[in-house]
Amino acid sequence: MDIADSMVSLARRYNRYGERCKYHVNKSDNLGLFADDTFDFVYSLIVLQHLEPRFGKRYIAEFVRVLKPGGVVAFQIPSAYLGRTPRPFARLLRGLSSKVIRPLMEMYCIPPAEVFEVVAGAGAQMIRIFNDGACGPDYESCHYVVYKPR
Repeated sequence: MDIADSMVSLARRYNRYGERCKYHVNKSDNLGLFADDTFDFVYSLIVLQHLEPRFGKRYIAEFVRVLKPGGVVAFQIPSAYLGRTPRPFARLLRGLSSKVIRPLMEMYCIPPAEVFEVVAGAGAQMIRIFNDGACGPDYESCHYVVYKPR
């Protein structure tokens, strides 16, 4: 699933699994196109970091909602901005990226305590958290593994 028609079109084009694999465009801020308890496994990598925290938290709760009891969710999201790129250089990169190179993608963080709160509130259990380095040197990035009890 993706919010971009172009990404879903590419996925369909390169699909090697026929009808066993389905691709969906989702333009809403929830996973309402899927019923409760639908999937055994949900995985998200380098996606939630581009959503404002209120939407990222909503998606985490939605991941749990669509997960079957006994299922697992794994997702990544930055937990903190470390600011290791010197400010003048970061400002220069931001200016260049918006004018010359390409638009700069927004990056958002959700602290682990808030992720734990969302997961527990959705009725799931955190079973593992580890730093994964997925966002580069300026961010602490965490990978979470969540279990939905039977």
